[in-house]
Amino acid sequence: MLLFKDTSMVFTFFFLVSLFFIVKVDATYESHSDKSPYIFDFTIKRKKVLYNNDNEKIILSINNSNDTYGPTIKVKPNDEVRIRVTNLICNEQELAKGANGKSKIWQDYCQASLHFHGLINIGNKVDGVPNLTQKPIENGESYWYNFTIPEDTCGTFWYHSHSSVQYGDGVRGLIIVNCVEYDTLKNNIINHLEIFGTSTLQSKSLLFADKNVLSSTTFIPKKFDDVTKEHNILLSDWYHERTIDILEKDVLVDDGTNDPRFESSLINGVVENNVQMKILESNTKYLILRLLNSGTSGTQVFHIPNKKLIIFETDGTLLNPYVTDTLTMAVGQRYSVLIKIEDEDKNEGFPIVKGINGCNKMMGYVTKTFWFTPIENESTITQNVETYIQENQSNNIRISKLPNFNNDELYKEYDNAKDGEIWKSNNDHSLKRIELFYDNYKAENTYKVNDKTFEEYLESPIIIDNSNNTILEIILNSKDHMRHPWHLHGFNFQIVSMGKGTLYKSAIVNHRTDIDSVKQYFQDLKYWETSRKSPLIRDSINIKGHSFVVLRVNLTNLTKKQLGKWLLHCHVEWHVSKGLGAVFQITNTSTATPNNGSNNKPISIDTMTTKIKVLTIYCILICLINYYIYIKFI
Repeated sequence: MLLFKDTSMVFTFFFLVSLFFIVKVDATYESHSDKSPYIFDFTIKRKKVLYNNDNEKIILSINNSNDTYGPTIKVKPNDEVRIRVTNLICNEQELAKGANGKSKIWQDYCQASLHFHGLINIGNKVDGVPNLTQKPIENGESYWYNFTIPEDTCGTFWYHSHSSVQYGDGVRGLIIVNCVEYDTLKNNIINHLEIFGTSTLQSKSLLFADKNVLSSTTFIPKKFDDVTKEHNILLSDWYHERTIDILEKDVLVDDGTNDPRFESSLINGVVENNVQMKILESNTKYLILRLLNSGTSGTQVFHIPNKKLIIFETDGTLLNPYVTDTLTMAVGQRYSVLIKIEDEDKNEGFPIVKGINGCNKMMGYVTKTFWFTPIENESTITQNVETYIQENQSNNIRISKLPNFNNDELYKEYDNAKDGEIWKSNNDHSLKRIELFYDNYKAENTYKVNDKTFEEYLESPIIIDNSNNTILEIILNSKDHMRHPWHLHGFNFQIVSMGKGTLYKSAIVNHRTDIDSVKQYFQDLKYWETSRKSPLIRDSINIKGHSFVVLRVNLTNLTKKQLGKWLLHCHVEWHVSKGLGAVFQITNTSTATPNNGSNNKPISIDTMTTKIKVLTIYCILICLINYYIYIKFI
């Protein structure tokens, strides 16, 4: 039976089939529409860069970037994301140092990985912890991270290497998940300021008395777009040497330091002081700043002279806007801040004072000034900058004297924008408490959690059986004198209680309110039960020395993606390299235990690229055959 009336139809049919394959492959590889995946290709290589005009340093560059940050990823809920990471970090000499087990320090550094900090429920296999959720990406290999942004995800996140101490040298970047709720909250704040102005703003207070600040549907998301400008502020500490060199000669040696002193700091990858950022336009009335502490060690302090900071998001949690003058940020924490731009700002610009100090109180602060300036009027700006520098030398700015400076973690002051309550168990069996004690073991040059190092937890994790839909209460006790920023993978948490001293699980069970820490715990529980607030939800927290914190994790109604091994660790690179972390394994005896990345292997030749090449060759051959048939028989 003839399918085609003539050979020209044969040519047309095969041409259309070939065209279909080409278009389909192209749509798969690049993001051309809202339904197509967002695809990123990250190649990590060492690169020499100059800073302060004539000083040289080797960084780890993503896609040949000249600073220590990769591209910003902007997505929306339900978007598919595919990221290929190619490891070209080490040269032959460096690879030789780690070959055949010669140096584990160099072996780990020459491997690669990528963690998506704060993004939860995207899957254990893409959590990016080498030797825990995946095999390390070896030199010359590529690896795909494929996941979907969950529907309830919104706000500011980031990605960074979880291999050795790499991210401080450049393997990091911002992730922004845009959503309607974020825009609604932002516009409600702006509308409030349009009506009442800034004179009514009171520091250390909530902007709205109404709990449910997201309920208003009066304002469409784009109403104030023309007068609002958004900018990212990425903060970090800065070392003149590579982090691997510091780790090898100063940290992981006998009597090595826990906190090497950083020489300076970065704002958006810039190490120089008094740099101008020309972002203010003539119609700018409001500025949205997405702040990230992406440092390896130091707590960041952020202040804008004569400006109120209105905080409305932190760690992917929308807040009832909180007004302050000075913001303190632990490593890994993110904030969205709104500020009002006055007319004189557009003519003169205004400075940002940024301070940083390490976990050790003796390290002091490194301060730096950065300028937001108008796009025009450069001569006026230069004069004002010079005047400000003369009157306010950065080295003379006392961070501790900034208005409303607070070095403690705020947990009762903030309030979630959405209605909620403290996560509670239905019965005694579904509330599970775990107590963790961490300290610095100087004689062994290591940190331990419950007398075990992070390496030991890789082999022997803490098992959490979630068959009863558990509410997990983690009691973290610091036996060390230093402040540590902690981050939990795979889940966010509620900050239920904080205080001085040590909190024991047995003392809670026995209701020993004669002990100060236990008394504080029950007072905090009563506060959450009686106030209109619910505990702040976040994924990173600063814990002071010789103190405790109680974190609640909601393990009810988990998906299979959330089962598996998850890391809880200090986010100071030097500390986690010395063992300061623990591993939880979330299981459910009623379901199969998920694979923890054993089949998620890195590959030398990317399979997606191979598929594209094969299909392309196929299409070319079909076209040639079509052409031959057309010439031969027509």
